[in-house]
Amino acid sequence: VCSSDEGKYDDITESKPPFEAIGMVHVQDPTTMAVTNDQNHYVKQMHPIPEASIRTLPDAQAVTTELQGLFMSLLGGIAWLTLMRGDICAFVGKFLRAARAPTVADIKGINKLLKWVRRKSSCITYVALFGKVALVAIADSAYRADDFDCLALRAALILLIEIIDNVPSGRMHVLD
Repeated sequence: VCSSDEGKYDDITESKPPFEAIGMVHVQDPTTMAVTNDQNHYVKQMHPIPEASIRTLPDAQAVTTELQGLFMSLLGGIAWLTLMRGDICAFVGKFLRAARAPTVADIKGINKLLKWVRRKSSCITYVALFGKVALVAIADSAYRADDFDCLALRAALILLIEIIDNVPSGRMHVLD
């Protein structure tokens, strides 16, 4: 790709793992060719919001403009982690809804989330598939629902998997 685009762009560089790009570290195992990505170095650079000025305030009280700015900054950093960390998506969504008018409880909550993220490092490993592969779709139960007030998630997973012998293929239903 890089050689075909040579001359079109001045800033194309080819990097071989390990390297960092867009806030993610990419490491490739030379034996298995598996690629592992993480953002753990990025997490270490984040700092909690100082809570000294809000310790005695009720949790429901709105915070100052300064603290709101710090909240939105930390929230942006934590939201970036959702590229690699599905385990925090629900919490990020909760804090995104509070971004316009965060409360003392939101400041404490996002600090607690940051503390948890720092304690529980995470990575994604992409393994090389050498055999036959298949594209598999797993739809949420409400994926085709017409009711937009439905409380179930509206989502689907599209996966590329390696086919293993003696595994049934075709359409499968969990609740048949």
